[in-house]
Amino acid sequence: ILEDALTNHGAYDGETGDWLFRAKAEVRKKLGQYLDNTKERL
Repeated sequence: ILEDALTNHGAYDGETGDWLFRAKAEVRKKLGQYLDNTKERL
């Protein structure tokens, strides 16, 4: 939904948008690993 809003306002230009997308994907991956590790400890 946030991506759609950015795209509609033209703030989502190719290079920045691509970097932002990769950064968010990386954060999600790390967060997922962290949550998995936390669940294993509980």
